[in-house]
Amino acid sequence: MQTKAAVDDNPIKNWLKTSPLAAPMTVARMMMAGYRGYPTSWDNEDEQTRGILNALNTRGYYVYEGYYTPEQCAAMRNEIDTVIEDNKDSVSFDDLIGDARLFGAEKVSEMIDQFNKDEYFQKLSDLYHGEHAPAPFTMAARLVPNDINKDKDHGWHRDSLRRQFKTIVYLDDVTEENGPFQYITESQHMSSIFFDTMSGQIPYMSSAITAQSVKRLTDKDPSRLHTVTGKAGTVVIADTTGIHRGSTIKSGHRYALTNYYMFQDLIGPYMNDYFGPLAYRESAANS
Repeated sequence: MQTKAAVDDNPIKNWLKTSPLAAPMTVARMMMAGYRGYPTSWDNEDEQTRGILNALNTRGYYVYEGYYTPEQCAAMRNEIDTVIEDNKDSVSFDDLIGDARLFGAEKVSEMIDQFNKDEYFQKLSDLYHGEHAPAPFTMAARLVPNDINKDKDHGWHRDSLRRQFKTIVYLDDVTEENGPFQYITESQHMSSIFFDTMSGQIPYMSSAITAQSVKRLTDKDPSRLHTVTGKAGTVVIADTTGIHRGSTIKSGHRYALTNYYMFQDLIGPYMNDYFGPLAYRESAANS
């Protein structure tokens, strides 16, 4: 068995990262991993639901303003402070990004569990995925600026090469200064993944995207970069197969809750290795 170091030194693998074959091989891997035609029409749904799903399918995200009241947002901010303080052993602290994140926060908070089990968001997920696709965990996040991260340009990524989406509720008023969500529009389609991999010089099967790659894409078409600001209570619904990030926080703070919706065959105990000990709960796979 090769060690990680040995794999990283493999000249064939390193060549694939930057070769012209990176794009077609990424798409081929998507096909092998279970990519298939997804729903693209929801004619039987109400106008609002159709509008949200069509936005996800075209540009890649939708902004739902005023989903929560200011009072609800204040209560959820306080709840995030409480669960982070009470579950320090399960919290991920990232000095580079400037945040504290608790994956699986709904396991320790009834209030956050209500967000995780929001019936309308679950309906959107099932319709968009074409089958039942639950949110196995919710991330509670508290972001603050620091001297390490304030001048950095990082964090771009895809969550998966199979259809997924997130619902992100802003619990503060979010401006360009306190870490708004950013998205490269139309980057969630298989054809876009192919061409963006080539024009952005993105490595084969890479989920992390460098700022240099994003700059290549936005230099070619600046209109693709969208920055989503909004009042507290705004929910951003995004297809996170597309290239996105929470941008660097420069001042103030940002509290948010995020549901991760995905196909059931992607849900399993391995999640605890990536996201912490609260992320996976067996019952969530069948909820």
